[in-house]
Amino acid sequence: MSSTVPSDDIATRKKRRTRFHYSKKSIPAIQQKQKSLARGNHPLVSLNLNLDSLAKSGAAPRAQELLQRIEALHEEGYYQVAPDVVSYNSVLNAWARSSSEPVERAVELFQKQIGQHVRPTLVTYNTLILAFSKRGQAEDAKNILDFLLEQGGDIRPDTISFNSVLYAYAVNGDGIQAESLLKEMMQRAANGNVHVKADTISFNTVLHAFRNDPQRAQDLVSHMETLYQAGNEDVEPDVYSYTSVIRAWASSKNKHAATNAKFLLDTMEELAETQDRPLVAPNTVTYSCVIKALATSRKAGSAQDSQQVLERMLERYESSGNDNVKPDVVVFSNVIDAWARDSSEHSASRALELLQQMKTSDIVEPNARTYTSVFRALAKRGECNAAELLLQELRESPRLSLSTIHYNSVLDAHAKSPYWNKADRAMDFLLKMERDSNVAPDIITYNSVLSACANTYGRGKNRALSVCVNMFKRPVVLERATPITYFLLFKALAKLLPVSDARRWNLIQQGFKLCTKSGLLSQRVLTQVLRACTAEQFARLVPTDGTTKRPVPYSKLPIEW
Repeated sequence: MSSTVPSDDIATRKKRRTRFHYSKKSIPAIQQKQKSLARGNHPLVSLNLNLDSLAKSGAAPRAQELLQRIEALHEEGYYQVAPDVVSYNSVLNAWARSSSEPVERAVELFQKQIGQHVRPTLVTYNTLILAFSKRGQAEDAKNILDFLLEQGGDIRPDTISFNSVLYAYAVNGDGIQAESLLKEMMQRAANGNVHVKADTISFNTVLHAFRNDPQRAQDLVSHMETLYQAGNEDVEPDVYSYTSVIRAWASSKNKHAATNAKFLLDTMEELAETQDRPLVAPNTVTYSCVIKALATSRKAGSAQDSQQVLERMLERYESSGNDNVKPDVVVFSNVIDAWARDSSEHSASRALELLQQMKTSDIVEPNARTYTSVFRALAKRGECNAAELLLQELRESPRLSLSTIHYNSVLDAHAKSPYWNKADRAMDFLLKMERDSNVAPDIITYNSVLSACANTYGRGKNRALSVCVNMFKRPVVLERATPITYFLLFKALAKLLPVSDARRWNLIQQGFKLCTKSGLLSQRVLTQVLRACTAEQFARLVPTDGTTKRPVPYSKLPIEW
């Protein structure tokens, strides 16, 4: 774990020193303050308090304006003392934390401070590092740290200096560089540097940098735990440490994500209860991330596991009254999402039960997203009647508003329902939707109606064919069509008409012409066309190879198709 000071050439190092060095002729700010106090005046105290207040409120331009006004009054003799290093640090802090402002504003102020012979302190440099770090400019932040390490003066970088650079790497998701700097911190401390010591904030920042690499994050939090158990209380893992790793697993597509997230939650609960470590006790965010990992795992039983985690939360909240473990609307919605992905026959009813629990509980109220999750659960099971009732309930709500997504979910439920007349029912629902001035159909809406047609069977085929054909007479459908639109058309034609019916081939030709003219022929669409046609018919639609006389593959079709 050696130092990672870059081996720049001498010219580059000199430029860096020139940018951040201060004049040896500068007057220490403490002497200015002592002279002012000796006269019985305290103008700097008032000024610095005002500047600090403006900085903390995010009013960087106003803080800069006040500083410049005082500087001008001092130069003209109307103000007894000039702004000191505390004044500059306050304004510099305002610019540093104002992410919407370019970092050059902070750099310009620092350079002006040097020009005014106001000697910077470690706070000054740390604030400048933070300005670069918050904007992800890791190289500039590291350059300042390197300058402080190399100049060997009385201003020596401390843990805050290193942590601020770590933050820059975290912003960029650069876990490798962050871990390397963390090792450097630990090595410097081992070599006797009393100013630099890795702490929980250091490790947590690196954990955030590893947000896209959950295994590295888990290895790091395990190392934290080992160090803490060995007696290093400065690096005790806290709820943020473990939750960062759980969030990384939940956001990954790793097949073991749910298992690892659940294991970490169990570990946190055990540590909090058996070792009296309240700092590691899981909170609402922790539980929410675990539920998300379970909900998206698609493994058998994951919905039930999510439900059990929610019940653990509710039990802890109701027994303790601790708001830190109070389930919120995101938690409930994620569990409902898990049931929406579940394939069991009870998934839709479980989603409805959770919604009802939210409506009758004084813990949390459902929002529009909650209803969307319930609609998805109902749609997957084809529960179109329950979906329409839920839509009516949502329509009558004074607090929530309907969206196209909600209507589309009901149409999806119709498409997956067992009813023989599902196409007619979907079309009737579309007409109702078009009469509702608060929502507008989109291409997903029209595709859902086509899906109902393509999945119709038995005595409903003739009506479904009529609905399908009429959908393509709507200009809006042709204007907004996607490859999925034509895929559903050809699927419907293959399902609703026998090969011997001349209408089938006629409609396939018309649809293929519209599709290729719009440039919407995808590999999936072409495969569905092949299924709908005979080999001879397909050869008449697609160009043939001059040698084999067989239809050319998709990759060799005209690019405009």
